[in-house]
Amino acid sequence: MSEQLHVHKGGDQDQFMTTDDVENGCPQYYHAFVCYNPDGADLRFVKDLVNKLESEPYNLKLCVPGRNDLPGGPTHTISASLIKDRCRKMLIIMSPRYLQSEICEFQTNFAASLSLRARSMRLVPCLIEDCQIPNVLIPIGMCDYTRTNILDWTWDRLVFSLMGSLDSTEWERSRSEPSLRLLPTFNQINNS
Repeated sequence: MSEQLHVHKGGDQDQFMTTDDVENGCPQYYHAFVCYNPDGADLRFVKDLVNKLESEPYNLKLCVPGRNDLPGGPTHTISASLIKDRCRKMLIIMSPRYLQSEICEFQTNFAASLSLRARSMRLVPCLIEDCQIPNVLIPIGMCDYTRTNILDWTWDRLVFSLMGSLDSTEWERSRSEPSLRLLPTFNQINNS
């Protein structure tokens, strides 16, 4: 089996940042970037999250560092570019381990600054273990997975926050980008 090397002039680093980019031969877009510390319980939660959200009936597409990003490039630059240009939202998996991660702090602050400039909320905090909430996330409504008595509602709230309405720019891009299909509406999911 012979491999072909595809060389793209200019922007090669920007074009191929994820395994999906390489697999599909073009930049891929995601419903959400997952910001988490890959230690212990956080990674287990992210794997459950991926299994639920990337399967029927939702079929969402998540960008998960450690799974989708390509090794060999500058980590902060690549995550910033993915958050800014390729993901509609950012899920923040909060725990004491999240608070100890420098890359999580960078990703959260970067996404928060984008949200302020765009005057839209791109951040979706998910509390999976009691911890101190960073100041930048205090005013934002969160999905609280520590409250087991309302866990089914919490999953629904998360899905619907990712399925929010598209602005006209995203609508046009989703029509021209086969990798970012439109999400089903609330009624489509409830009627299936």
